[in-house]
Amino acid sequence: MFVVTAAGAKGGSTRSTTCVNLAVEAGRARKRAALIDIDPQCTSMNWRDAREAEMPVVTSVTPSRLAKAVQAARDDRFDLCLIDTQPHSSDATIQAAELSDLLLIPVKPWVFDLRTLETTARIVRLTGKPAYVVISAAPFAPRQIAEAEEAIRSHGLKVAPVVIHQRAAIAHATTMGLGVSEWDPNSKGAQEMSALWEWLASIMPKGRAVDHANKRSIERKIRRSSNQAISIPAGADR
Repeated sequence: MFVVTAAGAKGGSTRSTTCVNLAVEAGRARKRAALIDIDPQCTSMNWRDAREAEMPVVTSVTPSRLAKAVQAARDDRFDLCLIDTQPHSSDATIQAAELSDLLLIPVKPWVFDLRTLETTARIVRLTGKPAYVVISAAPFAPRQIAEAEEAIRSHGLKVAPVVIHQRAAIAHATTMGLGVSEWDPNSKGAQEMSALWEWLASIMPKGRAVDHANKRSIERKIRRSSNQAISIPAGADR
């Protein structure tokens, strides 16, 4: 199973939007995707609640139970596990990164967003995990995007080869509990998310085709495994 953490120190950086769309794209490519939401705002989980389709599997857990949730997904032989993290919590992001094969860092190409990259870059250096910054919600301004790429590289980070622009179709799809490729498969937003998925898939190990059977039981198993009580010895630091 390939584990990808969507990381970033700033709120509103499109981490959840990136996660849910990649999970949908994985399903369209017949890959089994699990999305674990550790953000207290539960944006990805709220997206799942608005969704009618059975897949992808989405569950919400606290950071302390993340390792169990990831292991449950691994035991159920998912191809891809996406972790949607919370902003302003380096500890939770480090924990997710340590469980991951790759970090994706969505960032808007604006100066205040780009300045927060140093916090995430430190986590990348600390964990030694491969990482790519995805320029997201970008304006149609090639010069601004080029300047953002230069700023990203100044932090020692790599830039993903796909830019996600600010698209109405992406926003509409998310509010409906859909991926943009489900909402309007012919839209520019769908083309960009599909390209992002194809790039990600190119660096993933090959997996099995998706089996939609027992989806609900799998979802419950991940949640149940992650919610098992952890005993703390007397006198231990809580």
